[in-house]
Amino acid sequence: MGELRDLEQAMVGLVSAVQIGGGPAFKTVKGFSSPRTEPLEEAIRRERKPAAYVVYDGRYSDVLDNFFHGQPMYSVVLAAEGFRTADEPRTGGTGVVGAFDLMSAVTAALIDAIILANYVITFRNEFTSISDERFMMMRQQYIVPGPGVTPSPTYGGEAICGAESLVRVLPGRVEADGVEFAFPGVDGVFRHALGTRRRPVVWAGRLRAASDAALGSVETGLEERVAAAEAKTMADGLGRTFADCVPERFQRLGFRRREPGSGRATQDFELHFTQLSPRG
Repeated sequence: MGELRDLEQAMVGLVSAVQIGGGPAFKTVKGFSSPRTEPLEEAIRRERKPAAYVVYDGRYSDVLDNFFHGQPMYSVVLAAEGFRTADEPRTGGTGVVGAFDLMSAVTAALIDAIILANYVITFRNEFTSISDERFMMMRQQYIVPGPGVTPSPTYGGEAICGAESLVRVLPGRVEADGVEFAFPGVDGVFRHALGTRRRPVVWAGRLRAASDAALGSVETGLEERVAAAEAKTMADGLGRTFADCVPERFQRLGFRRREPGSGRATQDFELHFTQLSPRG
């Protein structure tokens, strides 16, 4: 699939651009094809280090996490080594970048980065694969949701879900109404068009904010807009606009969570709009 190849290449590019101390953090960055630890370790030990591999891990399959279910996953495997002390592979030393600094630099570069126009990189987890007194290999896993996911849909020109939330805009169908009538002895019917009727538009996704208090402010803002019921123009962040949209229902889905890696507070949600004039 071209999508998976292009995503891998884009992530390799981002990792290659990571810098520490004013220079490239890694001496080797490339894609790799095996998700198993043993072939990864054998291959990356032979590379000039610090080294990083980007590995496709399949598609996210947690059926309890509807928003990310079925989205591509990639691991970034990081390797560091040191020969003077047992701590160097982990914490670094003079002229040696340790695994801890590499992990921090990579997450800072990748989390929420947008690649291929509308794929948003989201951190999933991080763990140690191999560690000894000379070598340390860490694995970070990222979900890459898209296309159609955007962090910036707007209502009345405002990003009312906050700048960090991930949202899909799902417009419903446009329906025309009319009056039909017939005459005795005449085949067929005559129709008088009465114009289009209202259309549902749904924002579905994951609200994300730096803290529980900040997320609470976002949720309160959405509830206030539902109560105000003002008709404004909506933009989905992907080039489409919808005039005369009224927010009618805000619904939280499931429990509030804490996002691994970034520590953000998150809440899955749906925000239902009615577009009063689909042709406006």
